[in-house]
Amino acid sequence: MARWREYASAREDAARVDALSLQLAEDTSRLEAAGLSGDEALLVALRRIAEEDDATRRFIAENAAGFLAAPAATGHAPDDVAEGSKREFAVALLCAVAAAIAVKLPLLFGYRLEGDGAEFYLLNLSLLVLPFLAAYLAWAKRPPRWQMGAVAGVFVAGAVAVNAYPFVDGGSTQTLTAIHLPVLLWLTLGVVAGAALWRTVAARMEFTRFTGEWFITYALIAMGGGVLSGITVGVFDAIGLSTETVVSEWVIPCGAAGAVVIAAWLVEGRRNLVGGVAPMRAVVHLRRVRRGG
Repeated sequence: MARWREYASAREDAARVDALSLQLAEDTSRLEAAGLSGDEALLVALRRIAEEDDATRRFIAENAAGFLAAPAATGHAPDDVAEGSKREFAVALLCAVAAAIAVKLPLLFGYRLEGDGAEFYLLNLSLLVLPFLAAYLAWAKRPPRWQMGAVAGVFVAGAVAVNAYPFVDGGSTQTLTAIHLPVLLWLTLGVVAGAALWRTVAARMEFTRFTGEWFITYALIAMGGGVLSGITVGVFDAIGLSTETVVSEWVIPCGAAGAVVIAAWLVEGRRNLVGGVAPMRAVVHLRRVRRGG
């Protein structure tokens, strides 16, 4: 990858090289997670970029002998890719379940979502859920260890600050903290998502895209979950069983927490299925605006 970057930097502007480097790193990481070796993943990722980039095509042509000498993929590659996809889903599911459990752990210490525990959840909800999203992104993006340590430090510092500071119940400082802490932690996730290229403009734009598509995907999951929860409550009410407490105190909070990670998995791991959601929504909105005008 270093040879390609040096070659491309001599022939293209820095911004484009940064964007292509981010794409190359992400594609390589995803292919490795799917079961390919490092050399195979890099070769496939380079060939994908070469379809749209002249410098990369020339780089491959000039280094064809080296690429041909690389080990060829075995006949079991499709099985390896399928196994990698299963492993990716398993990691996302594990992180989602952990987030769901973490949301209910404060119950062991007497904190409930309503009543006296509402203040605790107001300040700590993002600290209970987002670390597991960070863990999934760290697994998917493979950032350097120092980045993961720095991000973990931000989460720990945030947890100490919001739980040690003597907030006045309902005060403006408490409200501002509850609003801005999730924003700070979400921006910190951008460091994990950007991995080694987190300082580049391309990485920031990619995280902006991820944020938008994650929001849309999460909203769709939430709407679907709300409909299913309503149907479930209605069905059990029809036979004389009340499930409102279980749904409101367990199903909805745990589902909402787990969906944070699952939405990220859908955006990152299944981009071919939901990658067009944001553009599609934009087109629908523009058409409505034009009709209204």
